[in-house]
Amino acid sequence: MARQSSVFVLTFLLIIFTMTLFCIFDLPFLTQKVSIAIPIVSSSLFLLVISSLLRAAFTDPGIIPRATPREVLEWEKQCQESDPFFQRDEWLQPRTRIVNIRGQQVKLKYCFTCCIFRPPRSSHCSICDNCVLNFDHHCPWLGNCIGLRNYRHFFMFVTSLWILDAFMGVCVGLHFYLLSIEKGTFMDALKETPPSLLTGVINIISIWSVLGLSGFHIYLLALGQTTNEDIKGTF
Repeated sequence: MARQSSVFVLTFLLIIFTMTLFCIFDLPFLTQKVSIAIPIVSSSLFLLVISSLLRAAFTDPGIIPRATPREVLEWEKQCQESDPFFQRDEWLQPRTRIVNIRGQQVKLKYCFTCCIFRPPRSSHCSICDNCVLNFDHHCPWLGNCIGLRNYRHFFMFVTSLWILDAFMGVCVGLHFYLLSIEKGTFMDALKETPPSLLTGVINIISIWSVLGLSGFHIYLLALGQTTNEDIKGTF
């Protein structure tokens, strides 16, 4: 996990906090007045959100090992043997290598930090300071890069999160509606359970941002692109 580990903790605690409010102030009423299925659905979605969050945050995104000092010296020796005029300053120049992959010529870019030729669609993350396979982006909310090995967990996280937000938002609205009928007015219902309003506000704010992010990644999946490729236009 990179330097934004504190942001990840904030994300984790905010989800726990919102769900706790919902369980204490909304679920008992809705279970009794509406259906026993509500706590079953909400808890299932919550577990899916938390599990995918932890997997996305703690799974290796596909970090490419750096070249060892011995490998760097060996590569420099090969360059000197192939070019008698080779100088170390030439390492600062853009460097590529053409390889044949399944009958197609593919250009590999050299990473001067990791001292390796990166595989196609890989990129160096300046925050994690690593080259990552199929680099998508660095997610500050998870404190981790999103790449080949954890992208599916990230996508599951954002998708299940907006579904949970939407479900909780509808349940909070239903809670206020039924309680308003019992108490006579909405203000009386609000006085009965003010924390439910906070739960609803958090859900509304969250769903708009997360739903847009989920929709964007569905669009990228349809195109077969990563976020990094979409931004740089390099696909």
